[in-house]
Amino acid sequence: MTTIAAGQSGSYTFTELSNVTVSLDSGEHALVVVLSSAGDQLFSDRASSTKTIGPFPTGAVLTVTADGAAVDYAVSTAKADGNFASYTGKEAVSYATDPITGLDVLDAGSRSAAKASGLSFTNGVGPTAVLHPIGNPAAGAGLSVLRTWGYRATVGSRPIAAQIVIGNMEATPPTVVHACVCVSSTIGSPAYERPTGHTWANLTFSAAASTTAPSRVAAATPGYLASDTVSLVASPARTDGPGYMVFLNIVPGVALETFSYNIANGTASAASDVDTTYQASLPAGQIMKIRRVDGDYATAATGDTFPASTAQNNMPIFYLILTLENGATVVLNSGDSIAMGQCTAGGLGNAVDIATRGLCEVDQEVYQVNQGQPGQTTTTYSAQTILMLPIIKPKFLTYRIWSPNDVNAASPNVTQATIDTMKRNAVAVYNAFMANGGERMFFIGPTPLNTLTTYGAYTAQQRANMDALRLSMRTWGMELNWSRLEFIDIESIYSDGAVPAKFIASLSDDGLHPNAAGALLESVPVRAAMAPWVG
Repeated sequence: MTTIAAGQSGSYTFTELSNVTVSLDSGEHALVVVLSSAGDQLFSDRASSTKTIGPFPTGAVLTVTADGAAVDYAVSTAKADGNFASYTGKEAVSYATDPITGLDVLDAGSRSAAKASGLSFTNGVGPTAVLHPIGNPAAGAGLSVLRTWGYRATVGSRPIAAQIVIGNMEATPPTVVHACVCVSSTIGSPAYERPTGHTWANLTFSAAASTTAPSRVAAATPGYLASDTVSLVASPARTDGPGYMVFLNIVPGVALETFSYNIANGTASAASDVDTTYQASLPAGQIMKIRRVDGDYATAATGDTFPASTAQNNMPIFYLILTLENGATVVLNSGDSIAMGQCTAGGLGNAVDIATRGLCEVDQEVYQVNQGQPGQTTTTYSAQTILMLPIIKPKFLTYRIWSPNDVNAASPNVTQATIDTMKRNAVAVYNAFMANGGERMFFIGPTPLNTLTTYGAYTAQQRANMDALRLSMRTWGMELNWSRLEFIDIESIYSDGAVPAKFIASLSDDGLHPNAAGALLESVPVRAAMAPWVG
């Protein structure tokens, strides 16, 4: 521990990747600045309480100035103590524009430089990727006939094994749920329908060929059941493009049963594919398509005969967990319709989605699991997230600490109790994430709520008070100093600065959800926050 006298400064040059702890008693203050070896500012803050910051790379220079009474500071090895509470060196990387997608991706030279300097310290990728249809989980789709849904996607490295997790939101679960999976050497002809160079594998449930869907936890919270893991060691290399084509066929139940589903674009009746060229330029192309056909084509014996089919934007609720030869980074995106991407292309364009796609490279696969739930409060989606953590086991978790769904438009008041509930839910999710071995969590701050300016039941003062409470959640998030947690502040992106605040008009089409332009802007700080931690 080093002591700095009142009004004096001390400095330290890091000899390895290190954290800094500044010890402050009540009433003490210190100015803490960290500059890179090139002189770029990595961190600057006037601290008023004890905090640990970092890690900072070799060659960076720390300066601590006692602002008043004497203060103490200590430097520790980051790899030893594992504290990544307030790392802000993420701005040391830069981005380039992908000529195919038009998205900014992490510049390869910057990634190499970041890794060499220690800025991208991580515990490594996990062995699995999790593929999950984009969109809103819903209940109540009926089956008039036996029907098969086909899901097609790509991954970058060879799949070794597969497992499916089935979800159900129905009071009466469907029966005879079954599925099969394969990896194809080609997309197929017609596209996505008949794979070639493959071997289908039946997915079993406790060794049985089919199962009854699990009971739901609550009306808005599915129950989940995992299949046995099946080997895909013989997966063929792709011959018509980069990556590996993965095919999954599911029968969600017998005729006249009701099943739960995910909606890609907001309505179950629309017959439209998820974008077939989605990030197709990248080796982990994540090309997706959902098809539907009457009949049972979800076994090894029938998978090959999946006929020309109807494009579909709903799918039984499932997570396809693939063990990949080179591993992957899984990001669980938790929240409401704002998290899902309600006003973007069916969720193919929320801020977290854009950020993860921008980080996905040849040797670095990053997959977003979109668990945004439209219409749900923080209480509902926090419980859903806690339920999913031991199943998905994400490396990263993004969580919306504020939701307009917690605001009751029929009542003229949002109270401190409302805010306290949001905080308790955020704390519960953080604790569950840490308990399940997560590496890094990101709290995403609140967005404006234009409807506060239009609800007739609210007086001008009440609207201003409600927005102040919303902003109090932002302040709370910014002041947190929990291990392996980072707060992503988006207020300056969306807010017009009025009291109460509204969305900048060009960034929301409905005054409630970010549009595509807003999501793209928000993805920049999300991507910057994640970049140093992606292996």
